[in-house]
Amino acid sequence: MKTLLVKDYRILMTQKKSFFILLLVGVIMVISTFEIDFLTGYMMMMAMILSLGTVNYDELDNGMAFIMTLPANRKTYAIEKYVFTMINIAACAAIMLMIYFITKGFVNWQFGAGDMVSITAGWICGIMIAASVMIPLYLKFGAEKRRVVMMLLWGIVAVIAIGGQKLAEVMAGTEAMNTINGFFTKISTLPAGVVVLAVVAVLVMVVIFSLGISIGIMKKKEF
Repeated sequence: MKTLLVKDYRILMTQKKSFFILLLVGVIMVISTFEIDFLTGYMMMMAMILSLGTVNYDELDNGMAFIMTLPANRKTYAIEKYVFTMINIAACAAIMLMIYFITKGFVNWQFGAGDMVSITAGWICGIMIAASVMIPLYLKFGAEKRRVVMMLLWGIVAVIAIGGQKLAEVMAGTEAMNTINGFFTKISTLPAGVVVLAVVAVLVMVVIFSLGISIGIMKKKEF
């Protein structure tokens, strides 16, 4: 796996310009809004996208067949993509927290230290779950089909988000909505430790399930 990690980080080094452009956009957004929580999520999402982009480089010029001649196999390749992506997401989260604490003394951020840590942890869980959905898709489809699938996926997410908001407005005040609100109210009263353990357990199950799918995809692929 070390060989694959070195390869992927060398690929990332060729994308420095893209990273700095994305960072500049994020910094401009923060300067204009002072919402470092948004920048944290934005940068972690970009870290995930850049990490998954290494699959495109691996597939160039029949590269996958060559990669399989390295000290690696199909299962290791699938596992490495999860490790690589999650390391980058976690590293990005740590950097954003460091920036927050360094600037906290002279910037009036909207959140206290505890809230910022909680928000960052929430972003980590959410983006890792998103990565668990996207990695199998990246491994399953070629570059052309992948673009179409990604567009459809984001379209479905947008429809669900907008549809959920509209449905909540329609159901406001109904017995069903009161039941749902009561359920979330009970969750909010649980000890923080219990909530954290539950979220981590869900995240681990999602990642393990996704990893199993990815390994199966890699074992069936022809190079």
